[in-house]
Amino acid sequence: MDKNQVLTFEGPELSDREWGKLFVHYFNLLVCREFCLLLIWVANIRPDLPVPTTHELGLIAKAAAVNASTPTPSGFRASLDDAIVALELYANNPRRLDPPLLSAPHSAVRAFAELIAKLPWASDRPIFCCIDEYENLLKGQQSALNTYVKHSTTPLSYKLGVRSNGLYSRATIDNADQLQTPDDYIEIYITEEGFELFAERVAEVRLARVADFEPRVPRSIGDFLPALPVEEEAQLLGVARITEDVLAQLDNDKFANLRAFVSSQTPLRIALLAYWCEAHPGQSLSSLAADWQAHPDTWATRFGNYNHSVLFWLSRGRKGAHIKKYYTGCATFLAMASGNIRYFMELLDRSIAYQLANSEFELNSFALSSRAQTMAAKTVGQKRLEQLEGVSGNGVRLKRLVLGIGRVFFERTRTPGMAPEQNAFTVGGSPPDVNKVLDLLADGVGHLAFESFARSKRTSGTEPGDLEYRIHPIYSALFEISHRRKRRIAFDASVLLELIESPAAGISKLLDNRTSGDDELPEQLGLFAAFFRENPPSETPR
Repeated sequence: MDKNQVLTFEGPELSDREWGKLFVHYFNLLVCREFCLLLIWVANIRPDLPVPTTHELGLIAKAAAVNASTPTPSGFRASLDDAIVALELYANNPRRLDPPLLSAPHSAVRAFAELIAKLPWASDRPIFCCIDEYENLLKGQQSALNTYVKHSTTPLSYKLGVRSNGLYSRATIDNADQLQTPDDYIEIYITEEGFELFAERVAEVRLARVADFEPRVPRSIGDFLPALPVEEEAQLLGVARITEDVLAQLDNDKFANLRAFVSSQTPLRIALLAYWCEAHPGQSLSSLAADWQAHPDTWATRFGNYNHSVLFWLSRGRKGAHIKKYYTGCATFLAMASGNIRYFMELLDRSIAYQLANSEFELNSFALSSRAQTMAAKTVGQKRLEQLEGVSGNGVRLKRLVLGIGRVFFERTRTPGMAPEQNAFTVGGSPPDVNKVLDLLADGVGHLAFESFARSKRTSGTEPGDLEYRIHPIYSALFEISHRRKRRIAFDASVLLELIESPAAGISKLLDNRTSGDDELPEQLGLFAAFFRENPPSETPR
């Protein structure tokens, strides 16, 4: 459903009822044209298979209000093309042209489907009418097509592709009935229906085509998009300076046993010791090291929970570093795409482009480097953030809300003492403020600025709301936060509203005045430094 087409069928020239009839006729013509293309395709690949007779196609043409002088699949298709063009011209010039004859809702479509189903080669096959970008339809147009869905019968079935919160109407054309699930349709969420397998398959089909000409190109997406092990990432992020400092603090005869124990551990595990010491200032490094030696299982569990948090923490103080956290591997890119195949392919495309531009392909390997993957993830996140302004009337406010919340989670992610990998939130506060924020978040979910989930469990009996939210993971590399759906925090709606109008004040409240300087921001996020310093204009003295 193209916006340019559907928005043609509205305006002051005609009544809503007249526009509705024109749109229904337009849809009938489009579907009948697809049926003709199906028949033409079958005839081309299997000329021996039967197609409907000219008499049968002539009856369908009459039902579609089309003058088909040559009722063959090709001739009918040409007549439909003429009718579609004539209808589009009338829709744009309703006061200057004579109105066309209109077909009845669903009649021609259903008759055409039943005609095809009678053919021997189609008798045991369902016929699916797939309508993508259903959210582009106006509310009344959705109601009209909902009627098709509600009254569809074998062999014809409808599949609607629609973004979250994009189904604006469940009513039918006369508002007498509502679409009900599971009576009339079943909702399928692509992220829960094998998206990972689908995306990997799409990528590997393309890799195979390239590998036929260049054998060094991996055919496996996992080999082409390798993940960076956490210990190797820690080395790249400068963990050595932390381990040296820890061992220096234990460089004392009375700590010789502890120093030997700690020095036998991996650098990232040693960094966890320093991280935990900073998070618990009342405990000394030596006492924590002794506890680690006495309770290795407890610390092994702690490492499993906090090793990613330590990676984010390592970036503190590394001013000027281009990369302060890596985002690599097929699983990471799939999580960041979160069910959106275009996001996944864009991440791959940007990674390849970066590696080509920087001559980082090795002679014997065409695998994507960790740097190329990470820089691509940052670039895609920045691009998507900049595009938010134009997605809806709330675009500017959505962008400001994403920036503000992203900065809050950036600070919390790299601050010891916080719960590990916080990147989700709930909204509470006064009902008027909550409603304003939830309306904005619903729009944001529809435009992939945020994601929403049913509450998994409540952390307190008074915690408000039924949904938890997070910034869409495509922005995670931009804000240097976890791409994984993890722990949540409660935000007050009034502060979130303040975050939009006065980012500096809102961020300060949400972080209890604990913010890093601009020079600590990730490189791409530094472009928005002025936004983070923005305060409400002072009142003019009276």
